[in-house]
Amino acid sequence: MIRVTDLSGSEWIVAREWFGLPRWSRRKASLEDGLDSLQALPDFGGFVDDLSSVVVAITLAVVLIVVFVALWILVLPLAFLLAGILAAVLALGARLLSLSAWTVFATGPEGTLRWRVRGILRSRRAMHDIASRLEHGEVPLVGATAGVSLGGGVKR
Repeated sequence: MIRVTDLSGSEWIVAREWFGLPRWSRRKASLEDGLDSLQALPDFGGFVDDLSSVVVAITLAVVLIVVFVALWILVLPLAFLLAGILAAVLALGARLLSLSAWTVFATGPEGTLRWRVRGILRSRRAMHDIASRLEHGEVPLVGATAGVSLGGGVKR
């Protein structure tokens, strides 16, 4: 991001868009979802005949609940976090290596001007070229290919 001030004293911000971020929707977990997963426990029919069997069954149930809660609270969020980080790194790598056009934009008092530039190095040069032109009082042509040269600007 480059901040420049043109000859009239207006401030412009020149930058490039990396991604158009999607809106993520999150589903709220309810108590019923937890109860549904508890119903999937196996049936120990005929196992509970005396007091020692009851103690074993209660101990087994407590251990299963503790393991389930530990997995639910600790391991799954960690796995989702690692998967999210991996997805972000892969998306960033794909964006850097892709040949798709970058959007360079300049935001100022007259609104936002946008250019499509192919390649990350060309987009960096275009950002500096646009900032230089704005600093010298020119408004670069919108819609022009902003690669190496933006063409003639419009004097204010």
